[in-house]
Amino acid sequence: MGIAHGKEMKGSKKKDGGRNVLIPVDASASSEQALRWALSDFVKPKDAVHMVTFIADQSPFVRGKDNRLCLIDDAENLADTKQMKMATDTCKKFMDIANKEKASGTTYCEVVRYHPGSATSGVGPAIVHHASDTEADVIIVGSRGLGAVERSLSRPLGLGSVSDYTVHNSEAPVVVYKSHHK
Repeated sequence: MGIAHGKEMKGSKKKDGGRNVLIPVDASASSEQALRWALSDFVKPKDAVHMVTFIADQSPFVRGKDNRLCLIDDAENLADTKQMKMATDTCKKFMDIANKEKASGTTYCEVVRYHPGSATSGVGPAIVHHASDTEADVIIVGSRGLGAVERSLSRPLGLGSVSDYTVHNSEAPVVVYKSHHK
C-alpha cells in the first residue's frame, strides 16, 4: 500500500483475475462513505483499489517563504504547496481507512494534477481521463446528494455534478454511492 504522485501507477491493469477499482477521493464525508462501502461490500480479494485525489494546476507559480511568486520547476517545489499537502493528507487519511478496513489486494492512493478552466477540464473529465489511463475496470464515486432540481439550478452558474459527468462520459462502469449524511 502506498501513496504516489503523478502518473506512476499508469497501466495498473490486474493480470490475476482481479479488477482495477478506481475510487476518486476528496476530503468530503461522501468520499469516505463510498470508500468504506466499496471495501466492505464491493471489492473482492484479488481487486486492486486505486484511490486518486485531484488538485488543480492553476498556475506554474507558488508563493515563496518571503511571499514572492516563484516558478514551480520540479515536483519537490510543488510538494511544498498547501494544495499538495492537503492532497497528500487526504491520501494518507484514505490509506489509513483502507488499512483499518483490512483491504486485501493492492491498495494505493495517487495525487494527480488537472487543469481547470473549461468544460472539458474539471474534476469529472480528469476522473474519466485517469480511468482510461489506468485501465480502470470500474469507478466508484461518492455523491454529495444534490438533487436534480438543485443540480439544474447550479449548472447555469458553471457548477455541475462530478458523479453525473463521470456516469455519462466514462467507458468504464460507474457506481455512484449515495451519501447518508446531512
